[in-house]
Amino acid sequence: MTWVATVDEVDPEVSTSWEGTGVTVTRDNNGPVVSDLYNVVGNLTEDSVIDWTQIGADIMPNQIADAAPVTVWQGAGKAITDGGNITGVRLEATRPFTPTAERASALTLVNQLPNYLCAAVWTEADGISGSAENGCTLFTINIPVPEPEPEEEPTGPVDTGAFALKTTALAVAAIAVMAF
Repeated sequence: MTWVATVDEVDPEVSTSWEGTGVTVTRDNNGPVVSDLYNVVGNLTEDSVIDWTQIGADIMPNQIADAAPVTVWQGAGKAITDGGNITGVRLEATRPFTPTAERASALTLVNQLPNYLCAAVWTEADGISGSAENGCTLFTINIPVPEPEPEEEPTGPVDTGAFALKTTALAVAAIAVMAF
């Protein structure tokens, strides 16, 4: 599971909203079953508690039930097994900085502003969770912004003032004479 959160520009330790995506790996008689990618959106508060005993999107606190669907994340998960046991999960997902009509989100990642990126992996059985690995990092997208091209200075004499008006009037009169 991964998620990003926009943060307050004045205090980067304060998250103002988040979106998450992830997959769930369960087991049936044939082996591991990886869910489709899920996406959720919500608001994190200081007293937010992630419920690691839940499965999938249900772990996320303060979800906004009537929020527009988040489709910005695209990717898939894969179960990692060893000797028939599920030993991990790999999730690869991408998202554009700016949402589009096809990849919708309420969050836009802005160049030069801080955001959080978090990841977590945990196990759960019979309502008890364990082996949770999670962490977050504050990151700033740092794409160099090119300096604007200098405007070209006009070369040669520039007509201004009364002379320019006289020249324009003469040009208009000449065109009018040629038209008749």
